[in-house]
Amino acid sequence: MSEDEIKLVDQWFKDNAEEYYDLYHHTEEEDGEDVYFVPSGAMEAFCDFLAENMTDLICIRGKIGNDGVWFSSADLEKAKYL
Repeated sequence: MSEDEIKLVDQWFKDNAEEYYDLYHHTEEEDGEDVYFVPSGAMEAFCDFLAENMTDLICIRGKIGNDGVWFSSADLEKAKYL
């Protein structure tokens, strides 16, 4: 992802933090860890956001669990496109 696209993702997390319980983005500078977490209840909204803003995106590497998906800023930087 480009720097501007990552900023869009960061803004989406900020804009939706109150609506979706457990949605978070921690940064190394502020929190000591680099992690994004999308809880299962926010997955549809996050995928819709990605589809609307990054139409050629096909892959963000991350870890999938029962509660949601975790990924890092490095994973966003390495995202795959068509």
